Amino acid sequence: STSTSTSTSTSMASKGACEFYVVFLVDDALFYRSVDLGFCASTLEGCDAALCAQLKLSPQITWSQAAKAPCPPPSSLRFAATSGSTTLLRWRLRDGSYDWDYGWDLCGSMYRVDDVRSMIAEMEGTRDLDHPNRFEAAGARRVKEGRWRQERPDALCVAAPVLSVLAVNRVQDVFRAPLYDGAPSLAALNAATTPLDGAFYLRSRPTSVHVPLPPSRKGAAASPAVAVLVPAKNAAKTIRRCLASCLGGRQTGVDVVDVVVVDDGSTDGTADVVRDHFGSRVRVLRIDDSGGVARALNVGLRHLESSSSSFSSSSFSSSSSSSE
Repeated sequence: STSTSTSTSTSMASKGACEFYVVFLVDDALFYRSVDLGFCASTLEGCDAALCAQLKLSPQITWSQAAKAPCPPPSSLRFAATSGSTTLLRWRLRDGSYDWDYGWDLCGSMYRVDDVRSMIAEMEGTRDLDHPNRFEAAGARRVKEGRWRQERPDALCVAAPVLSVLAVNRVQDVFRAPLYDGAPSLAALNAATTPLDGAFYLRSRPTSVHVPLPPSRKGAAASPAVAVLVPAKNAAKTIRRCLASCLGGRQTGVDVVDVVVVDDGSTDGTADVVRDHFGSRVRVLRIDDSGGVARALNVGLRHLESSSSSFSSSSFSSSSSSSE
């Protein structure tokens, strides 16, 4: 109602006051990994300074296709919360650039309904509500200034990529949005009989939110997709060679789609060595109280995203391992 919109536009909802959330999506968004939306909502509720949870962003996003410019993850990016296979990170919006400083987004972001109502109330009587492109652009400008920047300066994102936006929907008619060369129309894609290979994006690990269609694989045998799980305890001296071997799987005709290190209570900085040398290419799960290899494997298996899993011991320099 008008009265509700007017009242929420006066002041942001206080912590825990919002019970409803909305996820904005576009029809050419492709999900290729599951995400716990309930957990995203509860984390957003408990983080009053966070404006949104952006499902399209993860640490591997380093390029903005819309701007055709680099957009590295901001230096303030840090761990926020984890539940099951969904891990969320938090950062200060003003520390980012392009996609990392685009706080009002309709391509895959969750917001409090109260904040959406507040934004709409601020735009009443303007052309910004006449078109979704204008609504997004005007909102992105507003959240960079005034009370939005003061009261909701942060944002959340996923630690592992969840979705990509395909460059196929050409309804954009307000602003110029660069497309990939040769991108078909959405109608042509819907008319195609070949299923879209979502696993391709897990294997290729795209560095941009907006991506082209996968290349045609007609007549070519797909390489097996493998996720590698490495239990490690006090392996700071050997973990680098182990992971380098795991990540080199493509040289042997294997697509390594995920590498997870389970740090089983190390006291020698094993997790720090992994993060410093491999960044977003390797996910690190930390167990504070050591429970042995079996427990570490079980914890890691809950986070793997491939049906084919390879186990590797961090005490070896090569990934000689048993396969499941």
